[in-house]
Amino acid sequence: MDGRSIPTKKGIELQRLNRVAIIPAYNEEATIGSVVLKTKIYVNDVLVIDDGSTDDTGTIAEMAGAKVVRITNNGGKANAILTGFRTILDKGYDAAIMIDSDMQHDPDEIPQLLAPIVDDSADLVIGSRFLNNSHDIPSYRKAGQTILNITTAIGSKVAITDSQSGFRALNKKAIESMTFDSSDYNIESDMITFFAERGLRIREVPVSAIYRGTGEHKRNSISHGTGVLNNVISLIVYRRPLMMFGVPGFISFCIGMLLGLFSLSKFYPFGWSWLFQSMAATILLIIGTMLGIAGLTLNSLVVIMRHNQK
Repeated sequence: MDGRSIPTKKGIELQRLNRVAIIPAYNEEATIGSVVLKTKIYVNDVLVIDDGSTDDTGTIAEMAGAKVVRITNNGGKANAILTGFRTILDKGYDAAIMIDSDMQHDPDEIPQLLAPIVDDSADLVIGSRFLNNSHDIPSYRKAGQTILNITTAIGSKVAITDSQSGFRALNKKAIESMTFDSSDYNIESDMITFFAERGLRIREVPVSAIYRGTGEHKRNSISHGTGVLNNVISLIVYRRPLMMFGVPGFISFCIGMLLGLFSLSKFYPFGWSWLFQSMAATILLIIGTMLGIAGLTLNSLVVIMRHNQK
């Protein structure tokens, strides 16, 4: 289908865009057919990246009308998505949609995801489940998402309400910018940080919050979230070492100095003994000094590395 019946006020402009959907899939034979058929209504082409599936995911996707790229061994979501973008890079597409294969995204919301692309008000549009539907989301997901949003914002300097959403739209400039390295489920945060550093415009639009009947992610939710958080923190350490080490170091040093002054004046606000308060002050001063030195050293290395990359 070519999207002639797209229900949007910008339907004519949207029709003029050469649109492709990229769907990473791993053992999703139960849902991939429906996702492809519904997605085809709104795009010119559907590209499914069969990421080493051991079931009939690829075959069903082809039967539903998708083009399929098969990866022999499962390499993770990031590898599948980046493979998809490398595949379409020289095909002349004006816009690309990223959508998951497990029915957690509603293909009928593709037009509203593409609207800022049509208006040329964004290069990357993220479908946020948290703008209008936070009451439908389990509390543990809200808590985990909040932590990931904060750490992603620190690393990218862009405030996003749903930094881990895999439902996204990219214009031609963003498609050509998919040149970074990433791994597994870190792709969403890495994309935000990489695009933000290069001045690409990022917007969010509200989308539905849809979960499977089990309400579980393919990977354990804790290990999934921990893995992404570890990656984001690593990015912060690389890009903003003074904030990561310098700020805690400064706070530790100030508290240690204050406790030291209290000890010298024989003032014990917490009821501690002189020895304990003095030891605490010394330890905090040492930690603060070490963190400060680490922050300054890493910041100098980052500056040198960035200078050499220019």
